[in-house]
Amino acid sequence: SLGGPYAESPAPVLGPGYIQEPQTVYRPTGALALKVGAHVRHSKFGSGIVMNCIPARDDQELTVVFEGAGVKKLLASLAPLEKIERHVDPPA
Repeated sequence: SLGGPYAESPAPVLGPGYIQEPQTVYRPTGALALKVGAHVRHSKFGSGIVMNCIPARDDQELTVVFEGAGVKKLLASLAPLEKIERHVDPPA
């Protein structure tokens, strides 16, 4: 068994009545084809929504509206974008 920062810790046990918060999953967009309406995160511009997608050779030219940075046109292959997926488990 490894010690220090590599020590294993038990998983938390969730009791009855526990409400699971929505989880946000970030996925790199390198191989993903984004669609209009997709939620994305850019390392510099923050969260945004894809407003337009135009095929450009083996790439996509994306128009994204970012919350703090406004409208940007980006190439999917070059922009440091991650697709944001929100998962909410239905109530038990």
